Amino acid sequence: MQYSATSFSKPLRTVFFAVYNPDRRTEFTPGDQPYFPAAVSYRSVRTTSYERALYRPAVDLVVNLAHRVRRLHTGNIQSYLMYIFAAIVLLLAFLRLMP
Repeated sequence: MQYSATSFSKPLRTVFFAVYNPDRRTEFTPGDQPYFPAAVSYRSVRTTSYERALYRPAVDLVVNLAHRVRRLHTGNIQSYLMYIFAAIVLLLAFLRLMP
């Protein structure tokens, strides 16, 4: 038997059970004999509450923004150079207005 990272993290997962909120499912496929299943499937998904509350909305926002910015990428190098030049000019103007 080998120990993996999951076995070493078991005490922490036990203590933080309410925060981790694991979803565990075990499925047995019945076999020919009553005590010996043909297959066993185990699925464990851990989704933390702060992941749903903080990270998921931030990731969704970034993905939506990336889909909108995708229209700007036409493959023309002159357009990219214009975007870079405009970004530098805006950054310099912003830094100039800062006290």
